[in-house]
Amino acid sequence: MAEVLGCQALEGVRPSSTHLAELQRYADGLVSLDELLMELIECIRQCSAR
Repeated sequence: MAEVLGCQALEGVRPSSTHLAELQRYADGLVSLDELLMELIECIRQCSAR
């Protein structure tokens, strides 16, 4: 999680509150990386279908 945020900071990207909440769910052990990936893929599909 720290690596992702660090890379984004170096690129000048500010993570959204939604993104931070998703990463926090992972940090808290509520979801696995695979689950987060599947959620991201589904979100991309929904956004591209609009």
